[in-house]
Order: sequence, then structure tokens, then C-alpha cells
Amino acid sequence: MLKAHGARWKGLHYHGHWRRHPDPLALEDVVMTASRGASVSARLGAGRPVFAVFSGSRSARVELREHGSRRVVVLHRRGRGTGPAVIALPASQEPGSVTMRVLGGEVELDGVGDAPLR
Repeated sequence: MLKAHGARWKGLHYHGHWRRHPDPLALEDVVMTASRGASVSARLGAGRPVFAVFSGSRSARVELREHGSRRVVVLHRRGRGTGPAVIALPASQEPGSVTMRVLGGEVELDGVGDAPLR
């Protein structure tokens, strides 16, 4: 079972320019929007770290990092009725810090979470 936290969770640390917008489809009825250069980090438990995001522009690129690993993801704009894209890093046996950085376009963060190991 995924342990999810919304965009207002106190464990999220925002860097750069982020804006809060109401969104009835979001986990906590709010999304945080940012463009190139902004990042958000959190300390999550062991498992597979995931970010739930909407692409706020035609397409967006984000970078996920944890314990030195790196993954670049390209998001294409999706219809709002389909829900957010869930992007993840490989599972980790240990808790640690994860960071999502916006490389291009605009991203709307709905929340973060960790899927436990089986």
C-alpha cells in the first residue's frame, strides 16, 4: 500500500519559486506549480519513492534523485480527468532523501509517497 502525502505535507522542502493553486482533483485539494529550476525534496521511508505530478505545460521534464541515482522523465500534458502521472525511482532498502527538480516546462505537484518493499 502506498503511503501518500499531499503537496501541503510539512515534510516537503520547496526550493525556488512555487505557487499554490486549488485543484479539486488533487490529493489535498491543492497543487504546487513550478517551472524550470525549482525543486522539492523530502525524506521518505524504505521502498519505492513516487511523485504524483501533472504537466502544467505542453510537456515538461523533471529529474528525480535519491542516494546518487538519477532519472530524467519527460511528461506530456494529460487531460485533467485522467489524474496525475505517477513517476518513481527504483526501490531502496533504506530510508533517505529524494529530490525532484524541474528541468523544463511547468509541473504541478500533487504529492509524494513511498510504496513499501514486498
